[in-house]
Amino acid sequence: MSWFAYCKRLFIIALLITSQASLSAELPVLRLASIKQLRALYPHAHQAISNAGLELGYQIEFVDLPAARASRQANAGDLDGEALRVRSPGKSPSANLLLVDQPLFQSEVWYWTNKNNHCPKPDQLPYRKPVGIIGWQYFEQVYALSRVGHEQVIEPTKIFDMLRRGRADYFPAPLEVVERVFSLQREHLKTCLKRPLSIRSAYMLLHRRHQELVPKFAAALGKQLARVAATPPVVSSSRSPLLPSPYVP
Repeated sequence: MSWFAYCKRLFIIALLITSQASLSAELPVLRLASIKQLRALYPHAHQAISNAGLELGYQIEFVDLPAARASRQANAGDLDGEALRVRSPGKSPSANLLLVDQPLFQSEVWYWTNKNNHCPKPDQLPYRKPVGIIGWQYFEQVYALSRVGHEQVIEPTKIFDMLRRGRADYFPAPLEVVERVFSLQREHLKTCLKRPLSIRSAYMLLHRRHQELVPKFAAALGKQLARVAATPPVVSSSRSPLLPSPYVP
């Protein structure tokens, strides 16, 4: 290849990149609250949201916030919605947030404790104290089950300290969370019970000012998830959860 042809090719590539960046910059932006740990755990879900946004003519910006602030700012309208919200049973989204009715992923939540602790029987669960993360709503069902109270921490890594110091008996979490967040402590943890505590689905939420976009995003996300074969799996009845499944309108 001649020097002239090489330079011409580089110029064309640079032009294409510049054009794409310019096009992206001209798109209206939807700012979605995001929890950093969830972005690392479920990158396919966030990519599906980004791709769905582009398909509908929007650029998606993920704003990393602690869980409690993410919900509060999205509901207040400071942001355009939440990237991922794991549903709690019997609860609809916050007053100003609308659920995009397309599950982004589904996870089984298991009972985790120190490997030296005794595993309880299902009917003993109310007498075991759980620990969870402030602002993560899927813990609330487990808190409500307990007759001996519960503990809360700000960061996931603090959970193991609570178990080690005997201030809590267990924490509920999906396997992928334990493998990623507690990789250094994994050898000191074990799961108990033959069935998951619950099964959680995660959804995107939009502020009600974007009400007309809700069904459009549901359809676009369905297409994106189908393309990457990331549609939430069908849960076998043999692995039905110990606690009721979350309410989904």
